[in-house]
Amino acid sequence: MGKSIITKPKYLIDTSTWLFALKPSPQYKDIREEIYNLLKRDLVVISPFVILEILTGTRTEQEFNSLKDELSSLTQLFPDREIWETSAQAGFKLRRKGITIPLVDLLIAVTANTHGCILLHHDYHYLLLQSAGIFSFSARALPALPE
Repeated sequence: MGKSIITKPKYLIDTSTWLFALKPSPQYKDIREEIYNLLKRDLVVISPFVILEILTGTRTEQEFNSLKDELSSLTQLFPDREIWETSAQAGFKLRRKGITIPLVDLLIAVTANTHGCILLHHDYHYLLLQSAGIFSFSARALPALPE
């Protein structure tokens, strides 16, 4: 794999985690605090795929523009040829095992792996991807959230 621009462990926060953190509900306070602490220590990077998923779910133009500005201020890990090729190879191998996960999730996991990031998520697809053993990546699933 190519050299990463990351020199110390960073967290690539998945859409599944950002969505909980962006909700004002008190039940997500711990997630918001964890992300705030990571942001304060400059340990958060983002994938354009995560930005895309978040922005397409906004309800108003004001929310869209506000989140776009905030998320775009983070260091972005743009996909290069290696990420596309590794994702295609992994997707091919997963299908041969009968496993289908959203391609965006696969691209996010490969991006985290390529750049040596810890993927912070709350998404079953990443657990499935890890258990498939196609490639390894560092990830931390959030604990189950209250209903």
